[in-house]
Amino acid sequence: MPDFTTRSLLIALSLVAAIVLGEDSKMPGLTFLDGACIYRNTTLQEGQKVQHSEPCEEWTCNAGNKALEILGCTIPPVLGCISRSKNALSWPYCCNYQGC
Repeated sequence: MPDFTTRSLLIALSLVAAIVLGEDSKMPGLTFLDGACIYRNTTLQEGQKVQHSEPCEEWTCNAGNKALEILGCTIPPVLGCISRSKNALSWPYCCNYQGC
């Protein structure tokens, strides 16, 4: 597993590459139809929230603004922690940090 500095550098390089290559910030596979958000084979009506366990996220549809808000687990507060999902529970209860 790469250390924190290596991971940060890889993320920064990926972001720079996306900007240089002109990639837009749209989420692939996200569409809006008749006031609903459709993402990863899931249809959410305007204002609807769905909590998942895998990935550990909460999705909120804002079709009026053509947006899907996705909330995930927070970054571990201690350097070197590894985030792992407790798949039996839905967001936010599936967030768990191990290896601290």
